[in-house]
Amino acid sequence: MQSWAAHLASPEPHDHLVQFYGTDDSLLVRNVAAFCGAGLEAGEGVVVVATPAHADALLVQLRDAGHDVPAVLGFGRLRLMNAGRTLETVLKAGVPDWELLQAAMAGPLAEARRASVAGKARAFGEMVGILWERGERASALRLEAYWDRLLAGAGVPLFCAYPVDLVGDADDPAGLDAVIAAHTHTCAGPRTLISNTP
Repeated sequence: MQSWAAHLASPEPHDHLVQFYGTDDSLLVRNVAAFCGAGLEAGEGVVVVATPAHADALLVQLRDAGHDVPAVLGFGRLRLMNAGRTLETVLKAGVPDWELLQAAMAGPLAEARRASVAGKARAFGEMVGILWERGERASALRLEAYWDRLLAGAGVPLFCAYPVDLVGDADDPAGLDAVIAAHTHTCAGPRTLISNTP
């Protein structure tokens, strides 16, 4: 079985990864930095749809790892999008809408690919996590399904994050099972990767 770290570095096109995290998001930030940093090192474009706090922490991690953050931002190889604001643009009457998601994300993904050296892109997103945290579980799962449709057409791996403490406060086991089933791989710890597909 491939390790989580190895899979973050070299995901397959259309891979849909998920990590749950509790109040301590340091492991999440390290994993997102590993995912994004490996993409940049491979010459890929990277689109990050994150909360401001996570975007700021990611940039620090990338800089500390030796990436020229101003350069990759300037060349368009790294694109930062605010998760809360972007989420509002993909909702119609409060519910995720397929056409609005396409309008919001297809362009940035295509631009990241065009700006890349390798002709590839990868993405990290937290819009589903925001919906989950609001208690809008059905909307989170609907948005996951729309992401899958978008990934199938774009050939882009996606890494998602949910603010859920699986040990302390997971209050919706059936919902969590549905979230896990919506992804190809789940981070089950600092080094462990669970494949959700046969």
